[in-house]
Amino acid sequence: MHDELRGLLASHPEVRSRTNALESANKAVDEAFAGFLLSLDLSADTGPEGIDSPGARTAMTSPEGRNERRRTRYVTTVTGTQNLFDGFATSAELDQAQLNARVARFTLEGTRQNTMFDGIDAYLNVLRQKRLIELARSNERTIMRQLNLEDERVQRGAGIAVDVLESKRRLQLAKERRVNFEDALEDAVSQYIQVFDHAPDMDAMVDPVPPVELLPATQDQAVSIASTENPAVSSSRLTVEVAHQLRRAARADYYPTFDLVGSYNFEKHRDSVIGTRREWSVLLQATWNLFNGQRVRNQRLGRPGGAELPRQPGKPRIRHPQRRRGDAPGVAAAGDRPRTGRSPGERRQHRLRGVRSPQAAARGRQGDGDQRARRRERDHRRADPVHPGVLRS
Repeated sequence: MHDELRGLLASHPEVRSRTNALESANKAVDEAFAGFLLSLDLSADTGPEGIDSPGARTAMTSPEGRNERRRTRYVTTVTGTQNLFDGFATSAELDQAQLNARVARFTLEGTRQNTMFDGIDAYLNVLRQKRLIELARSNERTIMRQLNLEDERVQRGAGIAVDVLESKRRLQLAKERRVNFEDALEDAVSQYIQVFDHAPDMDAMVDPVPPVELLPATQDQAVSIASTENPAVSSSRLTVEVAHQLRRAARADYYPTFDLVGSYNFEKHRDSVIGTRREWSVLLQATWNLFNGQRVRNQRLGRPGGAELPRQPGKPRIRHPQRRRGDAPGVAAAGDRPRTGRSPGERRQHRLRGVRSPQAAARGRQGDGDQRARRRERDHRRADPVHPGVLRS
């Protein structure tokens, strides 16, 4: 079984898909870290350039009278940009990418465990059905032997035919059970092929030895291990942290951005300027958006789980009512009952309609008693059709 499980984990499509997802998440971490590094850009262009203007016509006419308004320009620019502060957006993006990589790792571990459980279940199911068929055939042979003995006793005059018939009935039941086990084995083999992608070798299958020494000693220890090492629980906790990083990244648009930009420019025969020009600069650039139509706030409110209620000064934050764990899905809380649209006087009259006076209540009880007496009399008449007037105790 160990060889089968090893091959299953190496070739199962779901495991391979989660492995590729983990590699993609690790590359996303490198991509997010690139925001802290220097960015270098190189741009260059060359080609004929012509300018037709009064100044260009005067400046670009040679002493011999030739028109030199068309020249080949050469421009090369190198720009280096280093971000100094962006409202913690890059750090939030990096933390988010690292958390997503951890989530992908736990997801891969959970997929490997589920795939391994499916493989163990398929293996043990085939082995179980095989053992049941062997026991059913052994039971069938035993009943057949008993049937032959009972038949010989009847032929010698020492037995009775009822025992032979009973043995035949038990033999028929044993054959039916064997047929049912064979059908279950075919289903188990189909499940095995679906999981392992090949038919099982029943002759080479052996009973696995359970790792008893790896089991927790107590129930509390098992619960502690499950809560700390379960991939699903760990992935859910990290998903909450990812949501916190998304909030940090959303708040980054409220801060200014500072960049250190250095550039070097080489120009020759550009914009009707004859000759070579070189320039360089190292600048600290600051950008701060003051108003963008509340785009940032609308983006935060549009994200799942990012809705916030407006809060007035001096008033506590209003929380949405949550359904308790034990409530049914379709039952609303007492404070969530829909209003009927009636006025207070109409609602009072509606409540008073259901309240009866003492005289009306007494008449109702008397009528109920008479109705019960008539029902008992009718039941007695049905029970004694010969003497309908006699009541039986």
